[in-house]
Amino acid sequence: MKPKILNRNRLTERFLSRMDRQLTLVEAPAGYGKTTLLRSWYRHLKDMGAVTSWISVDPSVEDFTDALEAALATRARQGSHYPLGNAGPDNLSPWGAFLFIDDFQDTSSFASDWIGSLLQRREENLHIVIGTRLSPAIALAKLRLEDAVTDFGMDDLKFHRQEAEALFGEGFPLEKVHQYYDVAEGWPAALQLMVMSSARGHALDFGKNSASALDLGSYLNEQFLNSLSDAQNRFLVETAHLNPINGDLADYVRNSTDSWDTLASISQAHSLVYQQTEMDFGWYRYHQLLQDYLLRRQQSLGEEVRNDLRVRAAHWLNDHGRFYSASKLAMEANETELAERIILEAGGIEIGILHGAQRLEPLIDLLPLNWVNSSPRLSLARAYLLLKSGRTGEAQLLIQDARDNSNSDDRELQREIVLLEVHLRLYEDRNITRAQVSSLEYTAQNTPLKDQLRRGVLHNFLCLFYIQLGDLEKARAAGETAMALYSDLGCHHLIFFMNVNLSVVDMDLGDCAKAYKRRKIACQLQAEHFGHDANLSAIATIMLAESALEANEAVALEAPLIKALNDADSREGWSEVFLAGYETCLSMKLQTEGFRDAMSLVSQGEAMASRRSLQRFSRLLKILELDVAVRSGREAEARRLSGSVKLLLRETGDAKGFRWRSRLLARLGLTQFESRFGDPETAFDLSLALTLDCRRWGLRRYELRALVLNMIASVARSDTSGAATILRDALALGLRHNMQGAFIREGDRFGQAARTIVRERGVAGFSQDVLSFLSTLLSRVKDTDDPENILSEILTKKEFAVLSSLSEGNANKVIARALDLSEPTVKFHLQNVYRKLGVNSRKLAIELASHYGLGSAEEAPQP
Repeated sequence: MKPKILNRNRLTERFLSRMDRQLTLVEAPAGYGKTTLLRSWYRHLKDMGAVTSWISVDPSVEDFTDALEAALATRARQGSHYPLGNAGPDNLSPWGAFLFIDDFQDTSSFASDWIGSLLQRREENLHIVIGTRLSPAIALAKLRLEDAVTDFGMDDLKFHRQEAEALFGEGFPLEKVHQYYDVAEGWPAALQLMVMSSARGHALDFGKNSASALDLGSYLNEQFLNSLSDAQNRFLVETAHLNPINGDLADYVRNSTDSWDTLASISQAHSLVYQQTEMDFGWYRYHQLLQDYLLRRQQSLGEEVRNDLRVRAAHWLNDHGRFYSASKLAMEANETELAERIILEAGGIEIGILHGAQRLEPLIDLLPLNWVNSSPRLSLARAYLLLKSGRTGEAQLLIQDARDNSNSDDRELQREIVLLEVHLRLYEDRNITRAQVSSLEYTAQNTPLKDQLRRGVLHNFLCLFYIQLGDLEKARAAGETAMALYSDLGCHHLIFFMNVNLSVVDMDLGDCAKAYKRRKIACQLQAEHFGHDANLSAIATIMLAESALEANEAVALEAPLIKALNDADSREGWSEVFLAGYETCLSMKLQTEGFRDAMSLVSQGEAMASRRSLQRFSRLLKILELDVAVRSGREAEARRLSGSVKLLLRETGDAKGFRWRSRLLARLGLTQFESRFGDPETAFDLSLALTLDCRRWGLRRYELRALVLNMIASVARSDTSGAATILRDALALGLRHNMQGAFIREGDRFGQAARTIVRERGVAGFSQDVLSFLSTLLSRVKDTDDPENILSEILTKKEFAVLSSLSEGNANKVIARALDLSEPTVKFHLQNVYRKLGVNSRKLAIELASHYGLGSAEEAPQP
C-alpha cells in the first residue's frame, strides 16, 4: 500500500512568497517528508513555467557532477547566466531558475564547495532549494544576515493536528487520530506508517511511548518487510549498500537475473523503494529510514560476505564509468589496492586534465594520504591538484620525488611526469629559454599520433610558452594544433583553455574582435559545462572583462571582476590571466573610485604574488603601480616608482629578468611618466621608439598605446601638425581593430590633446568613420553617452552659425541676412569651414554637418 500524499499548503505558500531569496534550506531528520515536500514544490514550479532542475545526491560523484552540470547548462541555455552580470534574453522565465538538491547530507566536501561557491557568487535569477538531514557545510551566516535564506526546520515540517486529521481521513475516529498524533509528536513518517497499519486492520497501541522512541526496525519489519516474500527480503538486505540501484547492477552483485522485476514489484508495493526522477530514469532509491535499517540487518551476513558484495559492485560500477562510486565501495571493503587501480585505470591525472580538478580531487581524497604519497602516479595526481590551487612549492617536491624514484621503464609514469613539469613551469612563472621550448617542441613532435591528449597538452603549453617568448605566430600555430586535437577528443574542458590562450595571441596582435569572440565562446563553455567551477568562472570573467573594456563595453563589470580576481588568487592562474585581471580592474577603479582603492587592489596583488612566490608578477605589479600613480597625478609617488622601474629594466637573467611584455609595459609606464611630469621631448622620443618597435613586431595593441602617448607628447611640444597625423593614424588603427582601451586609459589627457588638434588643424584628411569614432571616444572620456559634436571643437562661433544655416539649405544671401553679415564675410567664413573640414564644396560640407545632426537646435561653441 502506498502512503497518502498530503498537500502541505502552509509550507508551499511560505516557499512561494520568498522565491526572490537565494536559498531555501529544508533541514530535518529522516522521516519528516523532505523529499515529498521538495517534489511537490518542484512540480508546482514546473507547472508555473519556471526553469527547474532536480538532483538527488547519492554516493556517486559522477551522477552529482553530471546532474549539476546538466542543470547549470540548461540555465545557461535559457540565458540566465552571463559572467559580467548582464541580463539574459527576454524569454527567460520571470521566476528565474530553480535548482533542487535532495539528500544534501550525502554530498562530499567538493560538492558542498561547488554549491557554496554558487551561493557566494550571488548568481542572479538562480534559487537553490536544498533538502538535508544535517546542517550543510556551507557558510550561510552572511546570507542569513542579508535575508537571502528561507529556513524550514523539523518543527516546521511536523504535521499540525488538522493535517493529521486530513491524513487519516474522515472515516477515522477523531479521538484516535489525536491519540496517534500525541504519540507520534507530529512526526510525518510515524503517522504515515500508522495510517497504513490501520488500513490493514492492525490496531496500534503505543501506550505512553512516543513513535520517535520506538524500535523503528521492528516497526518496519512488521509493517513493510513482513509483507514481502523471503526472496524480496533477501534482495533488499544484499543490496542495502547500493543506493541508487538498478536491475543490472543488482543482478551482477547477486549473480541473479530477476532484479529488475524484483525492484519493480517492491516499488509498487511501497514508496520506501521508489524510482528516480526523469534525469535518472531506470535507477531506484531506498528511503533513508529503510536503508539505515537494511544496513544494520546486512551486518548479520558477516564481514566477508559484505565485503564481497561491495567488491562485486565496485567492479560493475568501474566497468560502467562510475569511478568514484566504484572506488568508494572498494574502500568500504578495505580494498585500497583495488581503489587505486580503479583511479589509475580511469586515467589518474588525465581525469583532471580532461575534466577538471573537481573530478579528480574527490577520488584522491578517498585514499589515505600515506597511501597516495607511496604511489608515484597517485602522488603526481595530488601534485596536479596542488598546482591547480596555487601551491606550486608542494607540487614541485612531489614531482621531483616521483622523478627521482621513478622507473625509467614505466612509460605511463614518465609521460605523466612530462605533463606535470610543463604545468609546473607555467604556474611557477619562471623564464623559459628558446632551447627549452625547442626541446618541448621536439617532445611534442615525437609523441605517438595515437596519444592525442599528450600531444594536445604539449602543444597547448607550447602556445603559452611562445606567447611568453613573444613569438606570437608560432604561438598561434601551436594553439591551433592543440585546438584541433582537443576538438577530436571532444573535451570541453581543454577547448575552454585553448580559446582563452589563443585569445591572448589575438589581443596582442590587435585582433580584438576575434579575441572577444573566442572569450565569449569560453564563457559559454564554462556556463554550459562547468557552471559549478569557480576557477573556470574566474578565468572566463577576467578575460572577457579585458576584452569588454578594450571594446568600450565595460558595463557593470567591476563587481564580478573583483569577485573573479579573489577566486583566481586562491585557485588556478598564470601571468597572462593575472595581468589581464589586475590591469583591467585597476583601470576601472581609477575611473570609479580613485587612487586609494586602486592601490588597495595593488596590495592585494602583492599579497597573492608573495603567497604563490611569483617574483615576476610582483615586479610587474610595480609597473602597474607606476601607471596608477601617473594617471592619478601623484607626482612624488610616480617619481619614486619610475626609479624602481628603471632599476628593474636593467636587471637580466632567468630568475629575475623581465619578459617582453613586462619590458614593453615598463617602457610605456616610463613614457607616461615623462609625458605627464617630465620632458615632452623625452616623452616624444620614447613613445616614437616604442611605436616603431611594436609596429616591427606586429604588436598592434601596444603600438596603439604608444601612438596615443606620442600624439599627447607632440601636442605638448606644440607640434599640432605632426600630432594631427599621429591622431589620424591612431584612430584608423583603433577603428580597424575595435581597440578603444588605449584612448580611454589616458582619459582627459587624450581628450584635451585631441581637442587641441582639431581646433588648430581641423579634420582635413579624416574620414567620416574616423570622425565618428573620435566623437565616441571624446564622449567616453567625458563619461557621457551622447556622442560629442566634433564640429563644435573645430569651428568658431561665427563659422558654426554659418554652417548651421547652410545645412538648412540657405543661400549665402539668406545666411548673411539671418546672421547680420555681409555676403563676402559669409563667403570668408565658408572658406574657413571648408578648409577645417577638409571639403571643397557646399554639398560635402552639408553632408558632414548632417552626419552630426547639425541644425538650429545645436548648441553653438563658445567664442
